[in-house]
Amino acid sequence: MPGVLKAEWYNTISLEVTVNLDDLGINPKLKAKQLADQIASAGYQITGQGLCVSINYPNLNELASTCVTD
Repeated sequence: MPGVLKAEWYNTISLEVTVNLDDLGINPKLKAKQLADQIASAGYQITGQGLCVSINYPNLNELASTCVTD
């Protein structure tokens, strides 16, 4: 995915994704929320398990997060 620098599991249901802020465009919080929603939804569809996704930029400030559960 464009702009993703790394993805790291925090625990079995939490994924932290670090992005390049410049690649998110004019409204980075909106794009980050869309990215979090897409990743969480896809992860849930594949595994059938709840998943929380946090989108951060390199200094670990959170731009957006979302959770998909049963």
